[in-house]
Amino acid sequence: LWHIIDSTILNDPSDRWGQLQFLGPGGPHVFGIKNTVFAGGPAGCGALCAGQHCGLGIAAGPCNSQYLLEGVDFSGVIGRRVEFGVHSSDAGHVLPMFLARDDSLGGHRALVSPFLDGFAKVPDCVQVGNEWGDAFACSRPVRRLNIWGPDSGDLSLNGPGYDTESNWDAPVLGMNAGRMLYEPVNGKAYGAPVVASGAYRLSGAWAGDMVIDFSDDVLGTYFGTPREQVIVEVGGVRCPVSATDDRHFLSPKGPVPRILETHTRIQDGRLRCGGPAAGAAQKPP
Repeated sequence: LWHIIDSTILNDPSDRWGQLQFLGPGGPHVFGIKNTVFAGGPAGCGALCAGQHCGLGIAAGPCNSQYLLEGVDFSGVIGRRVEFGVHSSDAGHVLPMFLARDDSLGGHRALVSPFLDGFAKVPDCVQVGNEWGDAFACSRPVRRLNIWGPDSGDLSLNGPGYDTESNWDAPVLGMNAGRMLYEPVNGKAYGAPVVASGAYRLSGAWAGDMVIDFSDDVLGTYFGTPREQVIVEVGGVRCPVSATDDRHFLSPKGPVPRILETHTRIQDGRLRCGGPAAGAAQKPP
């Protein structure tokens, strides 16, 4: 769960050449930082910048990374504390999120990109200041949602956080209103941040079988909500997708050509719920 622990990341403000900036990884995973102090400045992109090179070259993707912080102290930072995207594809500026259960993020449970202006309409989410990257800060859980499989063109995601007018300027390119772009190089998938316990409608022209993947079981366990899930609807059919679902379709290089009945999936153009007794989902009453 923790990748950096008991560390101090500093820059001397009197150093005319240096900057304070930690360039974090991209990809649809949890990146954990615990008991760490960021201090000094001036901050470059920010003290902690999410998603370096995400979606470019051999760097990972999709870019809806989950940065988990515990016992992280930014109080001595001169400048911006966090930033969304650095030297990345457009998605790297829009899709990452920062998470905490303590005061590491100023008491907020989640920060999402300022480009996702639809989160202004989500209850318990407000926009915060420049020190937090002008993010939308939420007191409810926000997690990653990924759809793995072949390139099916743009997908559309409707639900909490995406009820807004499309912004077609770079780097947003409509992602604020639920446009999902394919990451073709390393992830071979789509991604977006979503509100846990929310209901989302997904649509697209499916080019093959896809697997739907929500969050990570270690996050639910950490936050004391091990059965976190979202409801996903495709073509009028609904399935719960849980953080504890089977992930045997996934490898370090992306999806493998193996889809089981335990996976919540789009198969032959239809949504099918995963689980021990999986089968075709039923239309809601």
